[in-house]
Amino acid sequence: MIFGAKGGLVTFNFHEGQIMDEKDDRMAFAFKTSQEDAVVVRISSSKSSDYFQVEIMDGKVLAVYNMGFVDHVVGDFSRKVNDNLYHVIKIYRSSLNVSMQIDDWSPVFKTPSGRQIGVFNQVSQIMIGGKRESKGQVNRGFVGGVRGLWYDGVNVGELMSRGDWRVKIEGDVTMTVRNEKNSQADLSKE
Repeated sequence: MIFGAKGGLVTFNFHEGQIMDEKDDRMAFAFKTSQEDAVVVRISSSKSSDYFQVEIMDGKVLAVYNMGFVDHVVGDFSRKVNDNLYHVIKIYRSSLNVSMQIDDWSPVFKTPSGRQIGVFNQVSQIMIGGKRESKGQVNRGFVGGVRGLWYDGVNVGELMSRGDWRVKIEGDVTMTVRNEKNSQADLSKE
């Protein structure tokens, strides 16, 4: 998927039978950009303010997540990824504990202390290309490429290429020639 300068958003909505509470999540994708600040992927809840978001801030990639009370942040704050080259992101969440690996760099971890909720309530939507605000506008729009986005068994790029009814495409977004069906397998080798 290529997100152009005019801005765009790809939204995948889980159908009613797929919406559930999650204690563990896995996500993998590759992206490239030259932006300093953008939301690449946001996963949100239909029933609460729970979310998991991968973003670029000051040219560095980080994950921000909230399962009820507090925003938690994990990322590699020493290296920039806005060099317009593809970078592979792999994330695993178990309760509030998150590991994130960028390319072949050492993984970074977040293990919040104290008693907190670790369940992502009613996971219902994946947004690629920015964050939709309550008034409908897209905030912190992403410009660049995303390939092989896989979240807990859902390959959004593959579904988009097949014209799946659960995927909505808005704005300046084009599908790349690359076969999205094989992207997850490719990511595991990179």
